[in-house]
Amino acid sequence: MVQQHEKISENKIAVTAAYAGGGAHAVQLKNNREYSVVQRKLAEGTTTTQLASFMPVQRKTNHTGLPDHLKSGIENLSGHSMDDVKVHYNSAKPAQLNAHAYAQGTDIHLASGQEKHLPHEAWHVVQQKQGRVKPTLQMKGKVNVNDDSGLEKEADVMGAKAVQLKNYGSQSSMQQSSSSGIQTVYQRVTIKLDGETYFPDTHATGKIVESDDLTLAQRTKASTDLQGNADLFARMQAGWTHLTQTVDPIIEPLLAAAEITDEAVKITARGLYLASQNAGVALSVLLDAQKEWQDFLSYSKIPMPDILSVHRSFGFEYEFATWQVQPPNKKPVDSHTEVGKSGPFSPLFNIPFILETDAQEELELVAPPLLAGGANGVINKAFISQVHALFVADLVAFRAANANVRAKDLPFNDHIGTGWTWNESGNLIKIAVTRNKWDNKPNKIGYQLNIALTPDEIAGQFKANAPGAEAEHETVYGSILNRFRINPIYAALTPERKTAIDPAILLLSKGISNSIAIPTLRLVASTRKPWVGVDLHSHVKDLHGIWVKDSVPNITVAALKGKNVAQNDLKSIITSEKDWISRHILTKIPKYKPSEKTKKEVPNPALDAMRAAHNILDTKAGETTSLKKEAEAEALACLTAVETRLTAHNEVAGNNTKTAFLAETFGTGNGVRKDTYANIPGSAGRTLHLAELRSNLSTDAFLAP
Repeated sequence: MVQQHEKISENKIAVTAAYAGGGAHAVQLKNNREYSVVQRKLAEGTTTTQLASFMPVQRKTNHTGLPDHLKSGIENLSGHSMDDVKVHYNSAKPAQLNAHAYAQGTDIHLASGQEKHLPHEAWHVVQQKQGRVKPTLQMKGKVNVNDDSGLEKEADVMGAKAVQLKNYGSQSSMQQSSSSGIQTVYQRVTIKLDGETYFPDTHATGKIVESDDLTLAQRTKASTDLQGNADLFARMQAGWTHLTQTVDPIIEPLLAAAEITDEAVKITARGLYLASQNAGVALSVLLDAQKEWQDFLSYSKIPMPDILSVHRSFGFEYEFATWQVQPPNKKPVDSHTEVGKSGPFSPLFNIPFILETDAQEELELVAPPLLAGGANGVINKAFISQVHALFVADLVAFRAANANVRAKDLPFNDHIGTGWTWNESGNLIKIAVTRNKWDNKPNKIGYQLNIALTPDEIAGQFKANAPGAEAEHETVYGSILNRFRINPIYAALTPERKTAIDPAILLLSKGISNSIAIPTLRLVASTRKPWVGVDLHSHVKDLHGIWVKDSVPNITVAALKGKNVAQNDLKSIITSEKDWISRHILTKIPKYKPSEKTKKEVPNPALDAMRAAHNILDTKAGETTSLKKEAEAEALACLTAVETRLTAHNEVAGNNTKTAFLAETFGTGNGVRKDTYANIPGSAGRTLHLAELRSNLSTDAFLAP
């Protein structure tokens, strides 16, 4: 067996000793000479390699005796796992070889007080794992010695580099790296995998892979296969060094939040993340990669606020086909009926794909949340757009291939989601050959985007007057917004203080103006559209083509998070204006004239109930019915709730409880359409709110470069 040790005389030698039942292992020693390290500066490539499979990686305890940062550094530099190493501190054995320390196979022996030699000896273990240490002479007692000074120099240099590498997962190292602003440019190294052996990329056959994307086990194999090519081996190690020295703005905060420091987990996480963000593949491949990444985040128990600090969750809804009753069935199917659903996409969100009916015989696919990576609050709109294009292309082909197919027989398991189950309506309807509602749209598909946004981003959407704004509702919203802005308190503020509260005023005006929507369905009343031609459930959500699925107090106060002066300013304005604004809501409700039924309308109890409510609404003189009073009460309650929270500087978001559509109680102060409300945890000192871009136009405008 080969031993490597540091002689007390500071001479470097390598020793091989024969032990009963053992093999031959090389050992090398440490001296005090210093060697310079040459750093490479090459161009960075962008190709990524997907991991073929994912097994949840649990955090491993380090039982080697190597400090975590040294173990991680050695592994990342060498590509060899150090899990089998055992460090023997205060060992008496080095003295037997007249040494301070020595490495024998995977055992490192350190004499008392000689821990400074540990990095050097750890690299000797690597050299032995690589099979590079051979005896060159025999000492007295048949002890074999390697006197290759090159291996000793290498152990000096590489041991020192391993110590200097950032301790992965360390908060201090992350701060130092991120604050420096300096990035090393390096070359991603391509090699080939032919069967189970790695070759240089000039090899005639095999699959091209990138050394940076290899798992720790794959790095070990590649290091062994390619160690004879010194330049290629050095370039691979340079890339692995770069990955350890460079703070990954997505991966490192996530693993640090879960106190995961294992280098193998880091490598796995990086590969899974890169695959989840690669939209240059088939939709099914991307969905598999997204699922694996979400599974990893869930199984690693990374807190949701930390996940959302470096991602945006998003999901699309697609009205992609027209449905019709499957003969011989004649039973009608109501709008918004769930036809079927997949199993949960991932335990991270625990939400399935859902297929449901929508107005005008539309068949709608509702997708679960996906994750778009983006550090520092960035929304990766390019990636979301690419995912959208994949869905549209797949659904167009799916619709054409499955015309006249009964819903429960649709092959979604081969395309989108797994473990689909079907309700009774899945037997009753099929995909029609022709399109109805979206026949004049590109690809004949209507779509909506759900995405987590900050209050400022939502306010910006309002301010931009995005496509989809409804003129009648816009009038009420605009009049309330104007009332805030002509308020004497607001007018007296400095430009800076106005700017500070403007987003909150936009959000509050939107929420308050919605108070008229449920009691009156004002848009339907003013436009006189036939009942059968509109989605009555959704009109409250259409102002500016965006709907915020959160309570009015939550979204308003969140826009002023950490701004006590701005909170005081808005509180004072609300106190002076809330009575006028609530009365304004009441007086703006017009007289309702119900549209007549059309011949092709399918009987619908929900629509009949809505008509009855509107008939009651406008039968009393003066237009002061109880429903209109409830609209006024809700507006006043919203303003009062916001005022109360601003007075107390209470920034803690209230938990939203969903209520059934048309079953909500007015006067709660939370706003309307509580059936849509969601709760998203805050992250990185900010709050996120689920917002829905309500149309093709508003979605396209939002995703535009």
